Amino acid sequence: MRSLFAFALIFTAVSAQADTSVVRTRIESVLAPLHAGQTFQILSSIDGRVYDAEASVASGLRANSVVDLVVEGDRAVAFAAVESADSSAEIAKGETDEVIKSDPPMLGYEPTQLGTMAETTPLFEELDYVTPKSQCYQRAMIWTYQMFNAHQIKSQKVFLFFTQRFIREYRYKWWFHVAPVVIAEGKEVVLDPTFTKSPLVLGDWTNEFMLNKAPCAVANSYT
Repeated sequence: MRSLFAFALIFTAVSAQADTSVVRTRIESVLAPLHAGQTFQILSSIDGRVYDAEASVASGLRANSVVDLVVEGDRAVAFAAVESADSSAEIAKGETDEVIKSDPPMLGYEPTQLGTMAETTPLFEELDYVTPKSQCYQRAMIWTYQMFNAHQIKSQKVFLFFTQRFIREYRYKWWFHVAPVVIAEGKEVVLDPTFTKSPLVLGDWTNEFMLNKAPCAVANSYT
């Protein structure tokens, strides 16, 4: 663990970099390199990002710990442990699991059934532009609210989780992604205008992100 004093000195040294920022996050996991010359990879819970890190930084990080992570672009260059409990990022994994195990808060929720695939195109085109610096879960929430507010369409969300093997082999920069889903002609159709040019059925959407076009197994439980 690094002291806050040491952290302050390191941050002062790197703060002149234009692309330096501090991210308060819970560490999802730390992945060791597969090949010589590669860096470690740090999976961040708060933004879904995967940051490269040298061994000198990665060796001090532990899964489920909450830290202020100093990042330069896609690299984590320093960190400081967070001692207080005033951040939503500090929810303990066990507490989160207990919430998930309780009764679903939207029990009885029935998504809207659209008659034709053609109906998904105007919905897709109506979704407001959201800055690319926003996070996927923020965009998904805005867009699902927008569809309900404008058309009373009850949509869903789909999460795509990348395995540690995939992240390591492809040096991938995200460990999850989420986007809104509507049902049309009985099919799950994903609306993700940040990354696609049109609505896509679920399998075509996952192929946009799976560099090896591997089929995605369906997880019925978040845990």
